[in-house]
Amino acid sequence: MENLSDLELSIVKAIVEEKKDKYPSLVSQVPFLKLKSRRFTGVGMFSHFEYSGPIQNEGINDLISSKKTLKIPGAENEVAYILAITNGKIDFLEVVTNGDDKFNSEDKNFSLE
Repeated sequence: MENLSDLELSIVKAIVEEKKDKYPSLVSQVPFLKLKSRRFTGVGMFSHFEYSGPIQNEGINDLISSKKTLKIPGAENEVAYILAITNGKIDFLEVVTNGDDKFNSEDKNFSLE
């Protein structure tokens, strides 16, 4: 099990914080999140998660995002992101650029505001 990247963790935390009134159990899952797999698509990535310990879950099935804007160096436009919740668990994160911008997940100079 691998730790989430700064980018993945920042996005997940932003979404979960914004949705905590609707889905409070997601907040308690974040400390236990580990990376199961990461796949790059050229214009984005899919990050699938697993857990390092027991978690609370509410049986939620939803796709959620945040109102915050994600900007990554090299991408002219803002970058879209969505978090999938399956059977109450944070399942995967999809991040994708808009247009033909190339995606660099290793750049730590991203902003999420």
